[in-house]
Amino acid sequence: MRNATKTTFVPIFQQAMALGTRCHQLAMYVVFESPLQMLADSPSNYMREPEAMEFLSPIPSVWDDTRALDGKISEYVRCCTGEPATSGMLAP
Repeated sequence: MRNATKTTFVPIFQQAMALGTRCHQLAMYVVFESPLQMLADSPSNYMREPEAMEFLSPIPSVWDDTRALDGKISEYVRCCTGEPATSGMLAP
């Protein structure tokens, strides 16, 4: 999968492309609560990146507690969710 910026992101049907980095996408699993999380790619591509799967495996799809640790509107957000606590940070 190729990473892209806002200016270089275009639909390419021959090669998967993602807006942002893999770390950004992993942080979205912590910052945004969604009972329907999904990985949009071929499963074999995730088998090539075991670190990402080791990070995602223990993260629950829903949780009871979200704590804002730091943030500035339109700049960044850092929060902590769930038990055991998992921390994530997003910035544009």
